[in-house]
Amino acid sequence: MQAYFFDMDGVLFDSMPSHAEAWVEVMHRHNLPITYREVFINEGRTGRSVIDECYRNAFGTEAPDGLWQQIYREKGRLFESKGEPATIGGVHEVLRFLKSKGKQIWIVTGSAQQSLFSRLDTCFPGIFTRERMITAYDVEHGKPAPDPYLAAWKRSGIEKSHCAVIENAPLGVRSAKAAGLFCMAVNTGILTLDDLAREHADIVFNDMHELLTFMQVADHIETHILPLYQNFDSGHNLSHARAVMNTSLQLASALRLYAAADGDSIKGFCCPVGGTRAALLAYTIAAYHDIGLSVDREHHHLNSGKMLRADRQLRHWFTDDEIELMACAAEDHRASAKQPPRTIFGAIVADADRDLNVTTVIRRALQYGIDRYPELSDDEHCRRAADHLQDKYSASGYMHLWLNDPQQTLQQQQLQLLISNPTELLKTTQQVMTSLKH
Repeated sequence: MQAYFFDMDGVLFDSMPSHAEAWVEVMHRHNLPITYREVFINEGRTGRSVIDECYRNAFGTEAPDGLWQQIYREKGRLFESKGEPATIGGVHEVLRFLKSKGKQIWIVTGSAQQSLFSRLDTCFPGIFTRERMITAYDVEHGKPAPDPYLAAWKRSGIEKSHCAVIENAPLGVRSAKAAGLFCMAVNTGILTLDDLAREHADIVFNDMHELLTFMQVADHIETHILPLYQNFDSGHNLSHARAVMNTSLQLASALRLYAAADGDSIKGFCCPVGGTRAALLAYTIAAYHDIGLSVDREHHHLNSGKMLRADRQLRHWFTDDEIELMACAAEDHRASAKQPPRTIFGAIVADADRDLNVTTVIRRALQYGIDRYPELSDDEHCRRAADHLQDKYSASGYMHLWLNDPQQTLQQQQLQLLISNPTELLKTTQQVMTSLKH
């Protein structure tokens, strides 16, 4: 990642308790009921948006201009009277790490509290600039609309795939995902991990210290591991590695691995590591799963495990048991494996490695043949690819899905339906070949 977009309240400053107290007191003065938890749930909205929603709930219409401005001024004065909030524990270490790596660091907030903006230079000297700040003054539609994060991304000049959001609020997560950005959620308040996970945060942490560990591991992966994929064939390149990493996080979240404990099983697989750390393991395994291709193709899964075990840098962040667990999972990812994965982590990376989109599957089969058998004609490539799909993906094929993810299961069924019609399969393969040639 090259650019990081930080929310402010609840991510940089432990300001949400004071915000919640101020909102509840002022809204009740105006007969606009709101609970302490509802303030946390609505965090990220602009002040006017919060007031208008409460006013609609009470009176069926938006608040008049003069009234919402009055309420917001009262809330601001009461918030500032509560004193300066402390910074979130561990956030200084996170910011120093990112600055040491030369990353772009942004603030993207729905807040308009001048008292917090004025504290940024005092609390985080040399970190933030006004040029890298999106506030309530900069967008017409605040969170959960994607506008704030889209504005930051456009100004950053960085590709979306190299940008990440750090949020602590459900609506902030929703905004980040609507903008198409990778989102890391840190649960710094009274909400639950579920509140953040159900908004499809890519990974959820209990605190900033867990986030820092993830960033350190991710930096090692980006610097030393992912470049290996640039030398692999088009079916196992860097784009494929990133897709498997992202899908592994999605599967880990969907399976609620953070709720699992030692000795538990999920979908019939052993789950020796639970908690939010499980997502970190799943992400790391996915990054290493195909690096054995740098040795050979036939035994690449075994070599991936060996290379993971041999990476001494990983011992800064993982125990010996966790490294062995990850190495075994990398060994277990291959579709042609005779035995099922030994743990839930092997099942995750195995299923994440199966991109079952019809066009993608056919394209990868064709690209492999073009790379390996350049002497074949286009028609021969299409027939070879169709035969491969029959062997691997048909109802009697050797490829298995272990976790029965609904989207993957649906794609598998669509693929098997196509494979069951050889004429249509060959026709579709020829169409994909034509698109590759152009």
